[in-house]
Amino acid sequence: FEVVHDPDVEMLGAEIRRRSPDVIHLSGFDTHQGLAILDPNRTGSVFDGYLLRASGREPEADPADRTRQVPSQELAEILTSGSRFRPMLVACNLYNSAARTAALAVAYGAQAAVGFQDSFDDELAELFFNTLYRSWGLAGWNIVSAFDEAWRLIRTQSRPLQGSGVVLWTEQSIAKPGTRAEVGKPKTTPPTAETIREDLGFVVTPFARLNYSSLHNNGPLFERFRIEKKRPDLGRVDGIEVKVELYVGTDSYPWRLRATLEETASHLDLIEEVRVSLASNLSRGARESIHTSLYAEVAWRDQVLYRATHRVTLLPVDEWRFDGESYRWLPSFVLPRDPAVLRVVDAAQRYLMALRDDATAGFDGYQCVLDAVPGKVDDCEQVDLQVRALWSALLYETPLSYINPPPTFTETSQRLRTPSDCLDGRRGTCIDLALLLAACLEYVDIYPAIFLLNTHAFPAYWRHSSYHQAFCEARGEVPAGSDVAQGRQGQNVSWVLRKPQYREILGEIQAGRLVPLETTLVTGRGSFAEAMALGAQNLAAKREFESMVDILLARTDEKSSVTPLPMRRSES
Repeated sequence: FEVVHDPDVEMLGAEIRRRSPDVIHLSGFDTHQGLAILDPNRTGSVFDGYLLRASGREPEADPADRTRQVPSQELAEILTSGSRFRPMLVACNLYNSAARTAALAVAYGAQAAVGFQDSFDDELAELFFNTLYRSWGLAGWNIVSAFDEAWRLIRTQSRPLQGSGVVLWTEQSIAKPGTRAEVGKPKTTPPTAETIREDLGFVVTPFARLNYSSLHNNGPLFERFRIEKKRPDLGRVDGIEVKVELYVGTDSYPWRLRATLEETASHLDLIEEVRVSLASNLSRGARESIHTSLYAEVAWRDQVLYRATHRVTLLPVDEWRFDGESYRWLPSFVLPRDPAVLRVVDAAQRYLMALRDDATAGFDGYQCVLDAVPGKVDDCEQVDLQVRALWSALLYETPLSYINPPPTFTETSQRLRTPSDCLDGRRGTCIDLALLLAACLEYVDIYPAIFLLNTHAFPAYWRHSSYHQAFCEARGEVPAGSDVAQGRQGQNVSWVLRKPQYREILGEIQAGRLVPLETTLVTGRGSFAEAMALGAQNLAAKREFESMVDILLARTDEKSSVTPLPMRRSES
């Protein structure tokens, strides 16, 4: 989990869109309680909602000056604005949150929401949510069972209950057949050609900038693509025709879908459905941003209900964005099949034969170490010699110099050079050199990783496959790509290890199982031993550590499987 401290509306919305959280837990003050505390003499009506920091106000400012009242409807839109998923649960640990705040969260797309009817004892509220979350997983993510268990525990407390009640709202009916709620269920009416335009609404927002690495890894084109029922009694709507076309140069890449909006659903979300072809030579070889258009159309029985052409920008194929979801796609820029990688490995062959004093020596990855186990790191010396041979080839056969990154015209992004670009141009940035060595390591089947600091990047390698496996198991790593793996300690994906894993990573380095290397020393003709020492020294300060990207986990993730980009060679 991650905590967003004292956000304003813009910050909260940005975090929700970036993370698409499964669970959102709200604490703080609703408008009624909060305004009564700020001004006990206040008169007049107050709408249901939530107090947030006013935009542009510092957290240290006077509370009365920095508060903004956010109505329940606006809050619900923000909480359900995730770019990939809607929340499974919105938990409102707030007074007066059941009637509108929780209810509207479900109306706008959350699967379930919990709120308090009026006031509620704070200690009982903490006990309730503690039990709810613990019971939820044990109940196989059945929120109704977890809610019942939490409520039963609250009712067993010896002290009097203060407050009017706690309410669970769910997207689908939880009433059992034959109950009053089921018998009194309102009937639905099917759409007609005359009413369909009034029955459906559309929320369609494409990403203003389309990052090729994200699209290559099955990422979405739209922040929102949602078909909504405007009236609750609308029945099943089948035969919805959806068309999307991305224009790249003189080519267009269409996508079609015939969809159904079920009777029990309030909306149909399509952001995970819409995908387009990436086969265009222009899209794969673009070296600068391309302004183009994205066309979207929704029709029903030959009636066009929505039609719009959106202006979008297709970013260069070599541009990596390190904000939001695009951050995770860095492994796509590790290119083991780039021709320059083979040149480095060929040049390193004679260094390996000399280091091993064996004319038949070859790059055999971890096969040279049959029984490496934790605690016997000396057994992995033969793996170290392979990495050292690659280092020597880069040092003596392909001398490189440092250079700043190519210009980019997008914030929070950087243009990355391919191995061929680095070797042919004989220069690279810290991250270019890290990607180059990582590609060479992956080519010879030695597991690479890339460390990202606040202002620096460098690679690392696992000295044996068993060390990598043991590290994953010690972390309680579940099958790659699972929901648990994605949510663990606030990680978005299993292969990006962030600050919560810093000490675990440092322990692997200190034990000699994971070896970081400072690749900028290649440009200064530094030795392999110096590169290891400086690589470890880079991680001395936790405050500088941003993340470690594990390339093997990215490649083998069952859900995403991050593959190398089909990048065309630069002409420059």
